[in-house]
Amino acid sequence: MVAWNGQAAGLCVFCQLTLETRDHLFFVCPFVSIVWSALAKGLMKTRFTTDWSFLLDYISNSNFQLVEGFLIRYLFQVVVYTVWRERNGRRHGEPSQPADTIIAWVDRQVRDQLLAIDLMGDRRYDEGFQMWLQSRV
Repeated sequence: MVAWNGQAAGLCVFCQLTLETRDHLFFVCPFVSIVWSALAKGLMKTRFTTDWSFLLDYISNSNFQLVEGFLIRYLFQVVVYTVWRERNGRRHGEPSQPADTIIAWVDRQVRDQLLAIDLMGDRRYDEGFQMWLQSRV
């Protein structure tokens, strides 16, 4: 954005410490890292990282069991969407949401998706809710 419009704000809207880049925003920024860590550490365990390239490779090429793969990929998608939505809201003057609120919203989205799958009768994901709750401890 700064290259197109030299007057555009180039600092990260979350931390105000550095130029906003994809890698910084997803998930190096201290604010966003808190959100990602709180949600993903329990699922990824020793593979946890905030490195965008590693994450894309990990979620694209790992041989997950069905439910674990769904949870990690869905979580990644929801966090990216939520961070981008919050970033745009802040850029356009909407009130800022604290990290705890964002974490709770993402957690609710994951739970709701698992419940929706259950309501559709897909029994392949029965252990998903249990796995998600265990990862949140």
